[in-house]
Amino acid sequence: MKLKDYITMLDKIELSPAYQRGEVWSRAHRREFLDHVARFRKVPTIMLRKLADDTYEMLDGKQRSECLREHYAKIEEKERKAFEDVEVQLDIRERLTDDQAVQVFQDLQGGTRLTSAEVLFSSPSRARDAAYELAALPFFEKVTFRSVRKDIQDLCLKLLYAEHVKADNMPKDGTASNLAEFCRKFEKMPLPTSEMSRVRDTLVSMNKETCDIAALNKTDVVNLYLVLQTGGDKLNGWFRENRERLRKELVAHRISAVHAKFKERREYIAKEVKAASLSQEECSH
Repeated sequence: MKLKDYITMLDKIELSPAYQRGEVWSRAHRREFLDHVARFRKVPTIMLRKLADDTYEMLDGKQRSECLREHYAKIEEKERKAFEDVEVQLDIRERLTDDQAVQVFQDLQGGTRLTSAEVLFSSPSRARDAAYELAALPFFEKVTFRSVRKDIQDLCLKLLYAEHVKADNMPKDGTASNLAEFCRKFEKMPLPTSEMSRVRDTLVSMNKETCDIAALNKTDVVNLYLVLQTGGDKLNGWFRENRERLRKELVAHRISAVHAKFKERREYIAKEVKAASLSQEECSH
């Protein structure tokens, strides 16, 4: 297929099905790919999943496709005409189930390695869907700690898991294996509405200027979440003043990793919140 026709075909291709990753190519990687295309006049094979309605899902080639479409839209007419004849090789897979599509995607990721969060989020789950919903809240537009792909969604999944294990007989730490078990449990069954509401309401209450959101790292987000869940948003200012101390003391108690010791972290925060509330009451008298 000629590149011109493939660019048109992209309107019928879902580039970001649930199992796909976000943007992972650097500018240098994009330049290297475009240089390769210009030199060899062909695009390495792109794999698609054909759906029943004659549309497609991207199995392998999302980064290449996005790079080509962006470049094609920017170049001038003369260069575009020369670019249109580049050959695009397609491998179209039909009659794949959702599970088979996920497996094909995971098997193909030999270029840029999947992060642990991307592996976890590549399989369908109602818990995963809930984490995506929470990650779109305004609070997360202000954080600056993003370090790996899907880390915001991963953090939201850990908060959902922490909420769930308070009452459920599941392992307490949010390790990868425990989170995978959590996602399997809610593969088709929705999360309890009350749990989703508590997490969402707490994240909404965290979206205040007094929190200095841009200064928070992932551990701070979990600590703030637990402070406000325990004591309400009146403690936003108190948390800002005590953020560094809480972080250091939790490290001293060997409760530093975001996924570690949810029960112990919650108990420690509850003790601190109680002390802060008593102190505020004494100051008001």
